[in-house]
Amino acid sequence: MMIRPYLIALLLLSQLPASADLMTTFDEGVLPAGLNLDIPNAGLAAVSLDTVNQELDFTTMGNTDLWTVRNNAPIAWTARPSVGLGETWYTEAHVRYNGAPDAAQRVAGLLFYQDVDGTGGSTGGMDFGYGINDWDNRSIEVQGFGGTQAGDSGVQTINALAAIGHVSEIHMRIEVMENGASDQYTFFYRQTVPDAWTQLAQFNSSQDNSRVGLFFKNGGGTAPADRSVSFTYFNVGTAIPEPSSAALLGLGALLLASIRRGRGPLAAAADLPPKA
Repeated sequence: MMIRPYLIALLLLSQLPASADLMTTFDEGVLPAGLNLDIPNAGLAAVSLDTVNQELDFTTMGNTDLWTVRNNAPIAWTARPSVGLGETWYTEAHVRYNGAPDAAQRVAGLLFYQDVDGTGGSTGGMDFGYGINDWDNRSIEVQGFGGTQAGDSGVQTINALAAIGHVSEIHMRIEVMENGASDQYTFFYRQTVPDAWTQLAQFNSSQDNSRVGLFFKNGGGTAPADRSVSFTYFNVGTAIPEPSSAALLGLGALLLASIRRGRGPLAAAADLPPKA
């Protein structure tokens, strides 16, 4: 029996660690299990599932400028995966601004906070948000809440404006290595799914990351027609399929080449005739 090379490749891919605590493209017809809504004031913000376009829509009806305090900004969150010290987990999402592409005073993306509804802002232990900052430059950005708050080093903003220019939608990814008192955060972005992930920043933060969530905030100067964003997927888990799978895939390619040359640990088995 000849073992086909593509079967070996599939076998190798199947050995990647796989544990998704939440993986949704919002096509379930209802909010997926494990996704929770934290809306401090329903008169100022709403989060709804769009079952036609299969998106999660955030809408605000007033000022929800999450900064030093939460200020009623809405969050859709899930619990952090259970991992040990030195282990890594990730979160990933895609966000798109609705309304005018050059609207002011909007920020939407990913954040982390403690396991208490209504808390947040820099005085509430919230360190940073990661996503599209439409407040200043409409670029993918790590923004420290309350000023110079992003990471233990206190960097206010880190953005990709020079690399990608102004954008209205983006794919975001954060990998978190749990180190105890201060965890390592690595930030990636890409503009479309076929693109490779680009690393934007890496730093340590001692913030509470019991919850990871999608958020949207806006200021008082945002026009009502522009107070809307949509998320098309949200993933949280302990598998790290990209970008760190490159080494494993490279090993698989080398193994396949070895088999084709009649070498390597699987070569003999691959060429054995079927049993009678």
